[in-house]
Amino acid sequence: MDDFLRKLLYRRFEVGRFQVTVLDLLLAVCITGTGVMLRKSVMEYTPVTLLKWIRMGLDFVMAGLGAGYIALRTESKNKTILTYALLVIWPVFIANSALWGKSGVYSGIILILGLLAWERGMKLVGLEAVAAAVFLTALELPGAEEGSLLTLGWPNFFELTGKTMFVDLYSKVAWMLILGFLCCGVYVMWKGNVRPGREIFLPILLFLAILVPYLAPFMPAWAGYGADVLAVLFAVTAPEKFYVPMLHVVVSYSAYAFALNGESKLPMAVYSVILLVLLLDVGAYVYRLVAEQAEERLDSWQQM
Repeated sequence: MDDFLRKLLYRRFEVGRFQVTVLDLLLAVCITGTGVMLRKSVMEYTPVTLLKWIRMGLDFVMAGLGAGYIALRTESKNKTILTYALLVIWPVFIANSALWGKSGVYSGIILILGLLAWERGMKLVGLEAVAAAVFLTALELPGAEEGSLLTLGWPNFFELTGKTMFVDLYSKVAWMLILGFLCCGVYVMWKGNVRPGREIFLPILLFLAILVPYLAPFMPAWAGYGADVLAVLFAVTAPEKFYVPMLHVVVSYSAYAFALNGESKLPMAVYSVILLVLLLDVGAYVYRLVAEQAEERLDSWQQM
């Protein structure tokens, strides 16, 4: 009997490019069950609707797509399973769909589909998917009419400069500043003849997903959802950056808690500083990749 169970647990199946055992499948089932129970424990804090059930179900679709992206990117079974587990049990994703009933999972799925398309060489489709995710998120933003504060829950730059002063002026300047940063980034990549490849596309998206909500006015508490999704995938592909999703989820969950309960363990300005540190860290990582790629192209030209 023992030999039978041992052979059964370690029996291998071909799933895509991986050799998967029954033990791996049992692990996936346990992870899924854990995700279900975690969502069930908090879903009744807000009204339970059919739409909330659909969004909770889509959380697992997003986790599966994220695992597929990592499988394609790293060709590592362990990293694929790890990604699925993280996306299933990540507190922010549970809170967004099950606790708060928000629709961040739609944008998360589209973002990952964009990454998958880019990874398969369909760059135009990937960019279109990212643009669709941004547009879908923009439709959900509350806007300035919700109040007279420059931030509506997300601990961005205005937690440091002041949320109530010169609201109209700062809100316009902020968008001009974001546009300026984007133009500078495009110019640097064009000047260095850098073509975003599979290694740099994800870090660039993560940088922008942190930058835009950090500088943009009237950002709600869930404005960092996209960055949370990308940060998890980023850490799996670059393990030395494991602290990025860990710090970002602390900020996101604290913003959720403050929006729902009106309480925060630390002043929101502290979380704003954490986001600034993450922004500079990911920005330095992206710049290093761009500089390396530009240097490689320059060397290849000189050798011709």
